[in-house]
Amino acid sequence: MDSLGNIFIKYAQRNDFTVHIDTNYHVYDWWDWGDGALWYKLDAQLGERWLVWPHGVGVSDTVYATLIDIYEGYIFNNVPTTFKVIDYWLWYAPDSFWIQTRTIAAGFGLVQNFVEGGSLYYLAGAIIDSIPYGWLNPIDEPGEPELTSFELYQNYPNPFNPTTNIRFRIPQRGRSDFGLVNLSVYDVLGKLISTLVNKKLPPGSYTVQWDGKDRFGNDVASGVYLYRLRHNRQVLTRKMMLLR
Repeated sequence: MDSLGNIFIKYAQRNDFTVHIDTNYHVYDWWDWGDGALWYKLDAQLGERWLVWPHGVGVSDTVYATLIDIYEGYIFNNVPTTFKVIDYWLWYAPDSFWIQTRTIAAGFGLVQNFVEGGSLYYLAGAIIDSIPYGWLNPIDEPGEPELTSFELYQNYPNPFNPTTNIRFRIPQRGRSDFGLVNLSVYDVLGKLISTLVNKKLPPGSYTVQWDGKDRFGNDVASGVYLYRLRHNRQVLTRKMMLLR
């Protein structure tokens, strides 16, 4: 970042652009091929609407944003923060078309982006002021202390639709410790829904994804489900919620 508040961001496979944050906490970007866009107004009030980009998909199109929700909650399971939810849409008088919904969190920035067509992107982990949050890959680097705890973490996102990620940690007990690991999903009555992992794994941290389907490939209904991790004689269980 320079003294004017410009942040230059470079992608290996995308055009370069500059992000600018002004004294009103308005966040703009300038791609190398076009005009700036006001994507975020961090001081916006609930219901406030603003012009994002005067030229959207077509020459006569404009992109607008509306702050549709503000709420207090937790990120990465236990960190309190304030969330703001912003809808983005194209304006064709007299009709409008929704493009995407973004969620930003105080202290973390953009944490979720739901795009037209059903694609969902979210912040799985971050390092902020040298403090790690959430899932970082890789998280076990050579020279780090041995893994000593058996852990099953809360799935993310939760609630979810249609997929969620489940992270777990297998402890290190010996150089030849490749124990059988089983991670399965059950309904609240204890019926097996799906087996996600059932094999020997070396010590380390792992993340697997559940797609909301049973072991026969059928979509399961909305509701609360249990996911259970077994390793040697240890068992850990957590709850998650699927919302169709």
